[in-house]
Amino acid sequence: MKMNIIRISWASLLALLLGGCAVFQPSARNEKAYADSLGEFRLYDEAQVPHITAWWLSFNDPQLNDLMTEALAQNLSLQQARARLRQAWLVAEKQASARRISAEASAGAGVSEERRETEEGSTNISAENYSLGLAAAYELDLWGRLASLDKAAELDAKASEADRNIMAGTVASEVALTYFNILWQRETLDIINDQLETARKNLELMELRFRNSQATALDVLQRRESVAQIEAMIPPARANEESLILQLSILLGKTPTDSVKVKGRRLPPLPPQPDAGLPADLLARRPDVLRAGLRLRSADWTLSAARADRLPSIRLSASAKYASSDTSALFDNWIASLAASLTGPILDGGRRRAEVQRVREVVAERLAAYRETVISAVGEIQEVMIRESGQTEYLKALERQLAASLATREEALERYKKGQENYLTVLSAENGAQQVQRQISLAAHDRLAHRVKLYRALGGDWNAILDETSSTNERKNHE
Repeated sequence: MKMNIIRISWASLLALLLGGCAVFQPSARNEKAYADSLGEFRLYDEAQVPHITAWWLSFNDPQLNDLMTEALAQNLSLQQARARLRQAWLVAEKQASARRISAEASAGAGVSEERRETEEGSTNISAENYSLGLAAAYELDLWGRLASLDKAAELDAKASEADRNIMAGTVASEVALTYFNILWQRETLDIINDQLETARKNLELMELRFRNSQATALDVLQRRESVAQIEAMIPPARANEESLILQLSILLGKTPTDSVKVKGRRLPPLPPQPDAGLPADLLARRPDVLRAGLRLRSADWTLSAARADRLPSIRLSASAKYASSDTSALFDNWIASLAASLTGPILDGGRRRAEVQRVREVVAERLAAYRETVISAVGEIQEVMIRESGQTEYLKALERQLAASLATREEALERYKKGQENYLTVLSAENGAQQVQRQISLAAHDRLAHRVKLYRALGGDWNAILDETSSTNERKNHE
């Protein structure tokens, strides 16, 4: 009867050891309670990230496509993000090595001399020693501590990949915005130059009317003032264009002296608005949401490791050592050992318990961060779509205002020719129409900027996009 009790105890212990690996894994917890803690914020499914092509292709601008390909390959901030990603995967590889057998080899050689006193006198005795050793060690991961740390490091590396993708999205949006700013600045300059040419012609006509006593000196001075006002707009606009080209060069990883050659002077038309998709699609393709979810899962696995660290661990070791004073007989004298050690915490001043509580708070923090990221992501998309819609209505209103301003200018000019109005009324109507023309150009630019922000907010499959742009850049370098 006593023997049966002992057998049952050993069987129970063996079952505990074999099943201990899954005791602290997140998947073995109360999943309903964990899901309830997330509420409406479900973690995304990594296997269902939708593929979204490069959004800038929708503008149908070959130069913009070339700039994007170059920026995503050469931008220095993105290169730093790539380097950090490689470091993160190497850290994960380093952590994974703790679950493998480690082996070390050692070799040594030495000469010793000993002076001995005898009846015949003193004598020196020399000896040569040679050794060769091999040692191996392996820790049994009974409670899944090492496996949990391995999984946490892997998730951290994936979070670093999401960091790189966030940087790629930032670079892409900055390149597009800077490029559109350059085109808008040039378009504005063309509008100003056209207005200046018209104003100068009107000044010549006004001076001719003054010489024919059909206009007053005040009319001429007011027209000259209008020309000077338009001329004053040109130097800042040109300086802004040059500054934007320098910014674009830096985004492409070029020195400021190696400026980019940008063609084109008109903003592209606005492409059709993309489909935002379902909220689940949004969670799967936003790199910041992916990062927040990965960090939450990493903290969960780190908590598993901290809990397992409070239990004993078993470490196996084996060694073989060869030693001799003669190299030819080195392998004749050897010692081999095989050992297993069981270590466990008894008194640590509460250090391990405090670490478990600390990591629990990290999990709580990252859960809140994940919820905040989801809320911000949904809110950002809604805000950008509202702004773009409002900008479209604003642009339509400006076009109606321009038509009214042009009609007002023509009427004021006719009344001036008939002597029914002074020239200041004509100038006021003309300046109003010119200002609305410039406002329309700015409104069209702002609407494009909102679209770029919308594309950025929607996210995408940046792994596929970066691979595609990298291949395109390599092909261009070979050509």
